[in-house]
Amino acid sequence: MTFRDRVAEVLAFRTWPTTIVALLIYAAIYTSILVTDDLPSIPSPKRQHGVDLDAAYRDLHYVAGGPHPYNSHRNDDVRTYILSRAESNAKKYPYVHVDDDITSNATWAQAAPVAWKEGGFATYFEGNNVLIRIDGSKPELKGVLFSAHFDSVSTAPGATDDGMGVVTLLQLVDYFAQNQPKRTVVFNINNGEEDGLMGAHAFLEHPWFELSNDFINLEGAGAGGRPLLLRTTSTRLARSFARAAHPLGNVISADAFKRGVVKSGTDYSVYTDAAMEGLDFTFFKPRSKYHTKKDSIPSLGGKAALWNMLESSLLAGKALVDDEGTGGGGSAVYFDLFGEALAVFSLQTFFIVNIVLLVVGPILVTALIFTAYKQRKLYWSSKGWGRFIVAVIVSGVLTFGLGVLYTHINPLIIYTSPGSVMISCLTLSYISFYLTLELFTYLRPIPQQKAIMLLEAYILWWAFLVADTVLISNVQLGGLYFVTFFHVATLTALVIGLLEQFELPAGFRRRRLLPPRIEVHDEANGANEHENDEEHAEADAADERTPLIQANGQAIKDEDLDEDNVIGLWFLQFLLAVPFPVILITEIGVMLLAALGQTLADGSKPLTVYLAVSFVAFLSILPAVPFLHKFHRSLFGIFAFVLAFTAFYNFFAFPFSSSAPLKVFFQQTIDLNTGNTNVSLTGVQPWVMKYIIPEIPSSWGTNVTCTSDTLRAGLPSCTWPALSPAVAPGHSKNWLKFNATLTSPGSARITIRGSNTRNCRLYFSPSTRMTNIHVPLYPLPRDGVSELRLWSREWERTFEVHVAWDGSEGVEGRVACEWAESDGAAIPALDEVMAFLPDWARVTKRTDGLVEGYKRFKL
Repeated sequence: MTFRDRVAEVLAFRTWPTTIVALLIYAAIYTSILVTDDLPSIPSPKRQHGVDLDAAYRDLHYVAGGPHPYNSHRNDDVRTYILSRAESNAKKYPYVHVDDDITSNATWAQAAPVAWKEGGFATYFEGNNVLIRIDGSKPELKGVLFSAHFDSVSTAPGATDDGMGVVTLLQLVDYFAQNQPKRTVVFNINNGEEDGLMGAHAFLEHPWFELSNDFINLEGAGAGGRPLLLRTTSTRLARSFARAAHPLGNVISADAFKRGVVKSGTDYSVYTDAAMEGLDFTFFKPRSKYHTKKDSIPSLGGKAALWNMLESSLLAGKALVDDEGTGGGGSAVYFDLFGEALAVFSLQTFFIVNIVLLVVGPILVTALIFTAYKQRKLYWSSKGWGRFIVAVIVSGVLTFGLGVLYTHINPLIIYTSPGSVMISCLTLSYISFYLTLELFTYLRPIPQQKAIMLLEAYILWWAFLVADTVLISNVQLGGLYFVTFFHVATLTALVIGLLEQFELPAGFRRRRLLPPRIEVHDEANGANEHENDEEHAEADAADERTPLIQANGQAIKDEDLDEDNVIGLWFLQFLLAVPFPVILITEIGVMLLAALGQTLADGSKPLTVYLAVSFVAFLSILPAVPFLHKFHRSLFGIFAFVLAFTAFYNFFAFPFSSSAPLKVFFQQTIDLNTGNTNVSLTGVQPWVMKYIIPEIPSSWGTNVTCTSDTLRAGLPSCTWPALSPAVAPGHSKNWLKFNATLTSPGSARITIRGSNTRNCRLYFSPSTRMTNIHVPLYPLPRDGVSELRLWSREWERTFEVHVAWDGSEGVEGRVACEWAESDGAAIPALDEVMAFLPDWARVTKRTDGLVEGYKRFKL
């Protein structure tokens, strides 16, 4: 064996070198991303940028000591604590101001979701936000708003949603009080976000709203973990967030909100609707514990999650406060790399780059192919074409088919086992690609398979780039940014492959070098004969299977053309074509698994989730396909075993656990005139009806009815007679007092007063649309609403409402009040559900009130 042969065994494009390199690169990528997806460690106090993590953690224990929704007495206690913390700074620094805002009220109306099939609703809200203003050293500059809400839902202490956001703002108040900022800083620590983004609406009515044009909103839509840059309005704002030490974010989440894929909302939308520029920074996983009792301090597992939000908010906030620039720089495309750096580009930049690539790429590739052809160095057989496209189709159909199969057999398995689902899709994608290419290699072997498949891959990504560019131009979609990088990676690998062709010997089919025909005259027969007719006949019949020879007449051996013997360049091609695209798509996959998998309990469509997972798995293997025919066949056996095991598990395993519990939505209603009361549990079937309700004693022997819940994305909601609540003193008839008086045809005056509550409602019959509604001093738009939500900062306030409707006929409906405190034995039905709920399930609220008491009226 020659020295070159020994080198080729290690470095040539052969089975073992290619397999080992691919395994090492994929393993390094997956391991790095999974490790860096975890929370970064907490630095020593000396390296904490001048903020006090321990003090923030102490604040969190008070703020998140128990559920404190707007309509609860503990909410008042939390507010008092926050106000006292803010006022301590105002006493020390003359440029720090605190406003105990108990004057800003807001009214607004909005259309109902399509699923309601009824009129919209209007809201009247009396705010009690805690506002802090720190004057900047350059008061002529527009300020920066920092926002978080201090209320929680009625079923969770709110450590993540939004306790950590609140205590982060308290630390930022301390920091900027001690280090006066360049721009004025305003803090809106608001109340009432959970029940309709109400505190943000109230802030729009405050004079300090006019001081700022940029904002950072801190939120929590999970229960710990790493917070995510959920969305941003502009490139300039995204670049300020890039200053964070460990930024995590992807423009795909912003596109999901913009396109309505994600239905929930945050205060971000209120501020952007008011023409502000900003960032939405939020916790987003695990979703299964969101709005449940597990959104608590013990579930955080320490201070790391709090530190990550605190440090990121401080560094991004400082960058924004020091930024005197104006304008947003246009829509942003951004993505993180290993959670350690944030790449930020303007969408316009991507559009221009795409146009250049679409024009320059084909010209360059065509020029290289034409030159190689003219120099007789292009040895591409017609047998080689189409194998890449066929493999893509086969793998795509099978991989996406597996995702569809999961939705029919065990659609919620991704809820608790997202990794197993992803692994099964990855292995199936690999196996289907590999088997398809092996079949082509066996039936139609060619010497330059890698080069041909790279060209076909480039054509595919060029077509995708066209589609991406059109979407950028027409709908401002930035979430397909990875298409540009896949295209560039494939193009550069292809260019190297084409340059590699010039190292091959120039060749001809044998007939091209035959000597001229030699004529021999047969005098006896009087005829001319060709001495070498047989040789020329054979040459004339030559085709692509005819052996090749060089211009010097030497035969070209198969090994001279075989890509197996190429040393080094294939490795460079692999490094260009595979790692970075796989990094990008794996980062997307990890985010999507965490963000989407557990939204199925909220009513998300399983097909959307599984197709997203299948798409990520498919794209993770796709960059390696031009090299796949050199992978060792033992990988096929290993991956086939892994696929069989994970698929079997995914088809038959129980989809929930105590660490990934199913969320069920609770509400109790009571007719305050008759005392009849029902409890409803909303959640995915058959789990609620088959496994949960039969364990609850009050449901035994009763008629349990299930209907579609339009408030919860059409999830089934099951109802049965319940234990009576005790949410207010005295008999239930006295919990709500109202008077409805017809003042003229088509108009009425209604007064409402609830006991031990500050939240009541008016529901009008579906056939009636209120065309004008007034609460004192605050007229609402004539949008034809059928529901009015009333919120008071005072307890047991009497609301006075004037309503008008089209026509002179009467109107009927319900007057209702809400109760959201479950302390003691106030809501026995909730206590019963929580006592007998399986360990793999958790309760959360269905709507504003855990209990809604109502009385009917007719005018």
